Amino acid sequence: MKTPHQTAELNDFMKHLTRVRTCQALSVDQIRLIEIAIGLSGDEAMLATRALGGGPDPASLEYLSTGKVSTLVARAHQLGPGVFEGKNLDQRNHYLGLCALSADESQERTVRDNLLSFAEALDTLWSEDVEEFEMGAQVELQKITALPFRVVDVLGTPTRLYRSDRGFAAAYWSGERHAAVAGVFQGKPYLAVGTVADTTLAQVFSIQPGKRISPQFGIVEEPDLVAACLAQLED
Repeated sequence: MKTPHQTAELNDFMKHLTRVRTCQALSVDQIRLIEIAIGLSGDEAMLATRALGGGPDPASLEYLSTGKVSTLVARAHQLGPGVFEGKNLDQRNHYLGLCALSADESQERTVRDNLLSFAEALDTLWSEDVEEFEMGAQVELQKITALPFRVVDVLGTPTRLYRSDRGFAAAYWSGERHAAVAGVFQGKPYLAVGTVADTTLAQVFSIQPGKRISPQFGIVEEPDLVAACLAQLED
């Protein structure tokens, strides 16, 4: 439910969108896309975001295949794979099986790539039996924990730096409490930092990222640091 403050902001935005439509600053399809996005919420908004901007991930695949997102997968979607510790280790296989069918966000992708990936992932998910799904989970775990990394200074703290977005899982499931991932997304270099669920960015990094998505995840906006980290991975 939107608060009066949020409703007022949304009304202002819609008025601005009307002006944009009038001056033809955006195409008809772009404006229609914005209007559709505004009408979505919850898991439907999450699914649309993945279809447009990232490709399949465990949460979107689970939602498409079952009609809902389980509590633990939803927590992992919000807080990162560090939630699969301690008592949650037995439930990690389900998440890993979905990871095996997910897209790697560190790779540049078009909307067409994303939709084709969803079709392929769902076809595999619906055709696999339990044994095949569990085998895929174990293979994915081996791939993740074997990912290469560099230990570099990120925001004043020695940190494992990975190229793949699966680097967060690789670090957390190897006993690390924090990690960073550098790559290119939609043509733009990025550097993301994260921590396990019971730790926060403020507890780990002496310098905080410019854009904090949650207490456990943020995006570094300093161009020189982003470039330096990418260069470290290319050496």
